[in-house]
Amino acid sequence: MTERLKLLPKQLAYFLLKNCLGIPKLLYTLRTVPTFLCQDKLCDMDSILHLSLKAILNLNLSDLQWKQASLPVKQGGIGIRSFSDLSLPTFLSSCSGVMPLVSTILNKPVDNVVLNSWTQGVQMWEMKYQEMPEEKTQQRQWDAIILKLKIEQEVVFEDPVDVARMKALQNKESGAWLNVYPSKNIGTLLNDQSFQICIGQRLGCNICRKFTCKCGRTVDEKGLHPLSCEKSSGRYFRHAEVNNILKRALGSIDIPAQLEPTGLDRNDGKRPDGATIVPWRMGQSLVWDFTCADTLAPSYIDKTCRNAGAAAEIAVQKKHTKYSAIKSRGIGFVVMAVETMGVWCKEGKDWIREIGKRLIEKTGDPRSMNHLREKISLTIQRGNAASVLAVLPSEELGSMFYL
Repeated sequence: MTERLKLLPKQLAYFLLKNCLGIPKLLYTLRTVPTFLCQDKLCDMDSILHLSLKAILNLNLSDLQWKQASLPVKQGGIGIRSFSDLSLPTFLSSCSGVMPLVSTILNKPVDNVVLNSWTQGVQMWEMKYQEMPEEKTQQRQWDAIILKLKIEQEVVFEDPVDVARMKALQNKESGAWLNVYPSKNIGTLLNDQSFQICIGQRLGCNICRKFTCKCGRTVDEKGLHPLSCEKSSGRYFRHAEVNNILKRALGSIDIPAQLEPTGLDRNDGKRPDGATIVPWRMGQSLVWDFTCADTLAPSYIDKTCRNAGAAAEIAVQKKHTKYSAIKSRGIGFVVMAVETMGVWCKEGKDWIREIGKRLIEKTGDPRSMNHLREKISLTIQRGNAASVLAVLPSEELGSMFYL
């Protein structure tokens, strides 16, 4: 399986491993068979999954990074779930769900129904976790107890950079790009090198050797410096692409917009990123400005390691101060501030939620809001990869090599 997946683009291979192969392929077996009694076999299967992921991504995943990778996307992982973690909650939730039916068939009270291996499973659970879910038929509640303990005891970081990274990744928007269906036709397929960089930075992997950036500073193995380097051109791509997405989203709900509108200059002559041509709300046009702060930049790290999204909120305050002259004209103003690790500011979330609701009303597709979030999230990550690639020292081959 791994050898065949390696023939596919990395993002597509990951998508298949996460959503089709691995746990999804064996979920029925895990729910109906007491696989938790065979821990050695489960560990062997986890090792195969670990090695497969390393081969597909071409990244060296340490044990700690593998534990993070095995977390759900919303918990800061990449959704490649571990067989060992899910064997017990899947079986116990399944047994809890069928007990009323078995009780009816056998004409016995539910309390008198004993399923095969149920008692062993409950005893093993109580010995490990000392806590039972409120709704035993829901696998999610069993799993939540395991995840809470795993994050508190196993996925623990000491470096402030790693702490800030993990806090940021546990926000909903930061992992939206991992749920995108990868396709060239709709522009959601990252090239292999970009996807490798994005996953590597999410898991804190080494993605390069040390080298000197164009600005003269040293880029370490994790490749974080280019995300905030002024010499990296990748951030310009991200800025232009996100504004283009916002413009098209507004156009889809019959709110035409213009990028870099004239007549709305700041005191220093700079213009906002975009403005609606027709009123947005209460008869007022809306002006927006997009910005992306580096979550792991040295100037922000002391704040982002304590509060996720702190860098984005600081950027919002700065933008409102700079554009105070526009706000005084009675024009609506919103800041769409994001961070390199994917966190969005509250103001930006509320605005995108409002656009998303109007998209759902306009198109009738309840997934429209999620598609918009995923598109913006993917563009942020694509900008991160472009920032790293823009500072890598490389030279093209001379024409003689093509003769």
